[in-house]
Amino acid sequence: MEEVTNRVHAAFVKVASNKGAPGPDRQRVERVREHLSVVLENLALALQNDAHRPGDIRRVWVPKAGGGERGLGIFPAWSIAWCKKPCGRL
Repeated sequence: MEEVTNRVHAAFVKVASNKGAPGPDRQRVERVREHLSVVLENLALALQNDAHRPGDIRRVWVPKAGGGERGLGIFPAWSIAWCKKPCGRL
């Protein structure tokens, strides 16, 4: 479980460095950073108890290089869903 929380933390750092937008819970990266240790602890417990649910996804539209827009899903800050790729390698 420690490896999962380490990867979630690394994914959070990457999201923070990209100035990630708030998800449906409207929590900004700065606010989550203030209590990240609690978020990681709660997430680890939820995963251990098979109780984690990723929650709602907020859809935003971002411009494409060739014109037009594409949909982008933004997960809640507490969700492991946004680190699916790094956590999937376990």
